[in-house]
Amino acid sequence: MLFDSHINIDLSNFSPNLTLPNFLVGGVLWSDYFPTVIFAKLLSTLFKRAFKGSLILNEYVGGFNLKLVEYVISRGCKIISMPTLSAWWFKHFHGSAGGYVIYSLDGKIRGEVIDLLYTLAENNCVLCTGFLAYGEIRRLIEEADAIGVNKVVVLDIMNPVMRDVYERIRELAKYNHIFFEVRLSSVKDVDTLIHILSHLRSVLDEHRILLSSGSGIDTLNSYWPKTLSRLKSYFNERFVSLITFENQRDCFG
Repeated sequence: MLFDSHINIDLSNFSPNLTLPNFLVGGVLWSDYFPTVIFAKLLSTLFKRAFKGSLILNEYVGGFNLKLVEYVISRGCKIISMPTLSAWWFKHFHGSAGGYVIYSLDGKIRGEVIDLLYTLAENNCVLCTGFLAYGEIRRLIEEADAIGVNKVVVLDIMNPVMRDVYERIRELAKYNHIFFEVRLSSVKDVDTLIHILSHLRSVLDEHRILLSSGSGIDTLNSYWPKTLSRLKSYFNERFVSLITFENQRDCFG
């Protein structure tokens, strides 16, 4: 069994003839451009799998848009992410101007971000860090912890834009409710993945590691079968099950 915590939905190539791998029991659907809760409900019904929707607070949905967050929560969405493509750090890293930060001009966390954190805490939602700068992520986690957000996922820690997070992961590991996502799409090969997972096991509780594909829903078979086979030949099967199913279940419900 496998629960993939990062499956991309792209409307431009979404096929009515979609088939899913037998080993996939569900996953979290993501888009940088729109909330995916309706697609999660549709695919869960069609395929009898446990798909979950998410919302990324990019400019395409109005950024730190509390009304939209409240709406998708009312429709069953419990996974909310800080900006990715619209984050200032992501844009700066790629040589572009603009983008969202969580701070106001006085250096404090913006009021609308605080309001979002209270809403997530009250509704037992999972907060994901998006592609914020390391300093923002650490401050966000501290504030979320103080407010009572129960689960935080640091996304895609092997993406080049997140290099500072990977290097300072011990600093974040002191918060017991934090999960760390490794995405296959951000790792060049399985040997590198094995090295990364071995390192994470040495600095983290293995119950806090999430392994996802980061692939499109129509390309899951190109990511998982060979990867799983190699991982099981190197690690024990219990660890592979932990990072591909059990930890996902504990984090996302």
